[in-house]
Amino acid sequence: MAAKKPIKKKQMRIRTTSGAVLVADYDDLPFTELYKQWRQACKDVSAADMFMDVRNFNLLEAVKESGTIDRVYSDNMASPRSPNKGGVEVIRQLDAIAAKKNDLQKTQLPFLKKLIAELESHTVAESITNPRNILFSDPIINAKGHIIRSRYVYGHYRTKRYESWRSSKKDADTGKYENVPACPKSWYNSDKDMATPPMWQALYAPTASGRGQIIQSKGLLPIIEEYFDEVKDLTYSGTRDNPISITSRTIAKDLFEAFPEVEEEVKSWVREDSPFLKTDLTLYGKQASESLSLIPIKAETAREMEVFEAILKVQNLGLDVDTIYIKVTPLQCNRMALMVKDYADRLKSRTYEERVASNRRAQSKRANEEVERRRATGQGKKPKKKK
Repeated sequence: MAAKKPIKKKQMRIRTTSGAVLVADYDDLPFTELYKQWRQACKDVSAADMFMDVRNFNLLEAVKESGTIDRVYSDNMASPRSPNKGGVEVIRQLDAIAAKKNDLQKTQLPFLKKLIAELESHTVAESITNPRNILFSDPIINAKGHIIRSRYVYGHYRTKRYESWRSSKKDADTGKYENVPACPKSWYNSDKDMATPPMWQALYAPTASGRGQIIQSKGLLPIIEEYFDEVKDLTYSGTRDNPISITSRTIAKDLFEAFPEVEEEVKSWVREDSPFLKTDLTLYGKQASESLSLIPIKAETAREMEVFEAILKVQNLGLDVDTIYIKVTPLQCNRMALMVKDYADRLKSRTYEERVASNRRAQSKRANEEVERRRATGQGKKPKKKK
């Protein structure tokens, strides 16, 4: 009987601003399916479906031109000639995320967080920027069809009163009374925060069905919130292939003191029989740096979590990261080595002959072989035998 192939786990990948690639196993992240369904559902709702007197327009175009999402990008994208370009950019960004749902670039997670905050900001009580609170004048007519007064209505203008007013008028070209039917009653209301017009449905509808609902999908905000929460709640780990590059000149002391794994690694470089020491007892900094990049640094063992989070630069996103890998410069490796008192004392007490001793090529080769041995061991492989 043939052996079963191992089930390949799905992985979420996030590239952070620190340069790290974080990965996490997941069961299901249905963003792509839900977003594409939402996008098509909006596109299928025409201007006529929305009781709007315009042509070649649909609900998706209305969302793109909506000021509700425009402000996510309006600071650097809007202009007098294209005031709502920000909304177009928001949809473009969401399209890009849906195309690669399990691979977020470094700007995309902050973008989702900002978009959620922006959409939520319009849902505060009686917000005038919430589509359900758009204000219209609702005409009240007399028996002759003349407007005698009006009252405020929110959400949509095509009310029963508007229908009565327009239906009492004759078309100038045909001479027939106009046929301007009212929209669903749930789309407008005399009170704020009660109407559910198409734009509100597209952005905020909690389910794919409801009274007067024309879009066959949940709203954009619930879809994004569900995805963001699932992504945020996963447990991430860094990868050996993409260690975080640290170039700060003052980080050596913090790394050495904050992480037991780093301290242990540094001490292994400077023991008396270490392959990382040259003939003159100075450190092979390049090889030490490569060796350190292979060491998993655990959040659970960190003495100072602030250093762990500062390296990642994702503390504001609330991600749960359990392991990272780092890449420091050879200079920082030398500085950390000098924090080992025994080694620092040995360097100071070197004889003249030890100070001027020439390094042998075999010694450098031994350091490189040690790095490869550690790399293979970390990958679960057997190290190559020395010839």
